Amino acid sequence: DYPFHGKCGVFHLASDHLESLRLFSDLDSYNYGVNTLALAAARFNVSILCYELMDSHLHSLLKGTWQDCWSFFRWVLHRLAIMLADKHGVSNVLPRDGFDVHAVLDAKQFRKEVAYILRNCYKARMCSPFSYPWCSIDVYFNPFRDVIPGTPVSSLGVMEVRKLFRTQS
Repeated sequence: DYPFHGKCGVFHLASDHLESLRLFSDLDSYNYGVNTLALAAARFNVSILCYELMDSHLHSLLKGTWQDCWSFFRWVLHRLAIMLADKHGVSNVLPRDGFDVHAVLDAKQFRKEVAYILRNCYKARMCSPFSYPWCSIDVYFNPFRDVIPGTPVSSLGVMEVRKLFRTQS
């Protein structure tokens, strides 16, 4: 029995990386992914605290019971598998149980999980999280609001971003 079964909490769920196929390959598939997250949030008793869609996988930080969060993510993966089958004629590349779940146990870990999720595109050398449209960074940082007086968040350098995220990489 999973130690968090029946308990409400915060959980980081991440799908397995797809090696042979891009999960999100074009604007339509990214839009489908974001809409699927919104539909799942309405369907299951969870709150999406943070998310990021990458071309080969996705991350979400959810608040709810372990069972609701697990069911939410399985349903999302099921819908994305249907999209892949329709779009590319492939099946069984995105198993409904092909994901990791990690419980977030305190505020420090919560900050680390948010930073990890939102920096994924930066770590993949794709772009700045502030210009990446397929994540929830605008929930935490409004790119049009000044963080350092007179300096928009989107123009911050690497050191300022590290300080803001309280991270080293």
